[in-house]
Amino acid sequence: MKRAAYINDLEKWRAGFQFNTQVRIRFSETDQFGHMNNTVPFVYFEEARIEFMKHLGFFLHKDKEPKVVPVVADLQCDFHRQLYFDDTLDIYVKADHIEKLPLTFITLQSTRTVT
Repeated sequence: MKRAAYINDLEKWRAGFQFNTQVRIRFSETDQFGHMNNTVPFVYFEEARIEFMKHLGFFLHKDKEPKVVPVVADLQCDFHRQLYFDDTLDIYVKADHIEKLPLTFITLQSTRTVT
């Protein structure tokens, strides 16, 4: 895997992730060749980000109006290889500067192919 320019030490960077969730690529998220559509990772990132926020205690009271509403100002995805229908993805999330707003969420997506 080609390393992104902002990562100096990949193993040290990976070790900083506190939370992960799994997603399996659905048939409806693929093109006619079975490749995952390039818009889909952003949906997965949102799913992982919301699950992480729930893990931190956000969104626990569905009957109350939320005090914090997550607004995404910037998204980026570095594509390294094709992913296919029924691949299982481990999506890792960490928050940078969680003690203050705005929060910066960083995601790492790793593939485990289901056979």
